[in-house]
Amino acid sequence: MDSAPNDRAKIWQDILISSQQMEEVAQKNEWQKLTRLIASRQKLLNQFFSEPVARNQVRNLEKIRADIKIILEHDERTRKLSEANNSTLLKGIRALNKGKLAAKSYQ
Repeated sequence: MDSAPNDRAKIWQDILISSQQMEEVAQKNEWQKLTRLIASRQKLLNQFFSEPVARNQVRNLEKIRADIKIILEHDERTRKLSEANNSTLLKGIRALNKGKLAAKSYQ
């Protein structure tokens, strides 16, 4: 049985909001919050796509297609922020290891 159209519309809106929030928390380097948002959005996506779009909702497909492009753009920017953070962390770890080796040589 299909979910009520209003319920699906609410789920879809929550997916869009989650995607935007994911990018925002990545910009703030709030990685644990990002992980929770990713899991939450995945549940919403699974819920939304667990049923086919009803015939009377086909007109919404164009909006969904357009929104998916927006979601993918948010995801790409979030991915780039995450990669930049990983790169920064790796540089910091390497610097710590160099410092550790230097300190060892004086012991």
